[in-house]
Amino acid sequence: MLNKNFRYIALDFETTGLDPKKDEAIQIGLAEIDVNWKIIKEFKSFLKPQKDIKELKDFVAYITWISLDDLQEAPSIFDLQKEIFDFLGENVILIWHNIQFDIDFLKKYFQNIKYYDQIDTMYLAQNFVHFAPSYALDVLVEYLFPKKEFKKNFQNIHQIPDFDSQSTHDALFDSKNSLCLFVYIVQDILFLIKTYPILSNFIQKNLWLYHKILNYKVDRASKKNWKLELPKLEKQFPGEISLKSKDKINLRE
Repeated sequence: MLNKNFRYIALDFETTGLDPKKDEAIQIGLAEIDVNWKIIKEFKSFLKPQKDIKELKDFVAYITWISLDDLQEAPSIFDLQKEIFDFLGENVILIWHNIQFDIDFLKKYFQNIKYYDQIDTMYLAQNFVHFAPSYALDVLVEYLFPKKEFKKNFQNIHQIPDFDSQSTHDALFDSKNSLCLFVYIVQDILFLIKTYPILSNFIQKNLWLYHKILNYKVDRASKKNWKLELPKLEKQFPGEISLKSKDKINLRE
């Protein structure tokens, strides 16, 4: 069960390009889960860019599968400011995949928006999903889908599994994919804690993981340990039989 003091909302933008300084958001998707992993609220809208739509040409549709006709009558992101502000809040933990990209676009449009913290599911996946062919969101979801635990969570969040290119470039669909990945990894962490109790001592030092995600009390006297993070595992190559980490961590501390 998640920490009931927070709201967990996934966010995704589809954009005209990769540079937030000159490119624009053309779709937004938001999805919220409750502490029992269930979808309770969602929002999606196309966004009309400020740039003349004719200037976007066909490459936008090629990259995102969003047609220019979809954008012609769409509201601007500024028309939706109140609705998006109301969706979020100071007790919200935002969930993204490859967080920096979307947060740059969020700050571009909503400089004063408030939320409690953020979680990058790509970072979580790099720690807990090993030997994946890629850490791109759509690849990770397809890679994990055969696993019974992941499939159950996926079907609780998505009505119909659909991995075609059009679905995986839909902002709401990708928001829900981030939630599926987030829930799967958190449940995996809970399983590890139960199976290997010594890990609870280590994970408790990760404030972002132990306090903001899991519903446990945190020893606030150990402030010096709050910034400790899980190390990323280096990629393994043929002939290597041991897992290696750049950071040396003593689990018995």
